[in-house]
Amino acid sequence: AWGALRPGGRFTLLDAHAETRTLQTRMVEWIAQADLDRAVWEPLEGLAPDFRLTVTGASPSAFGGRLVVATGTRPVPGGGS
Repeated sequence: AWGALRPGGRFTLLDAHAETRTLQTRMVEWIAQADLDRAVWEPLEGLAPDFRLTVTGASPSAFGGRLVVATGTRPVPGGGS
């Protein structure tokens, strides 16, 4: 997806992440066929100079972990706008 993004374009992702495993985490992973242990924002953090990670106020028990939003802008070659 990053390669398809135009320079200066903004990338945003929303994901649930669980640092500790609970019964709720395991249930969400089973139902959603997901892996809440992965920090899916880490590649974006390495690519976007203005990377930002925001932890929402959503209840971890509702999603099996904390709900996070990660954003970053693809740099413009040469640093222009």
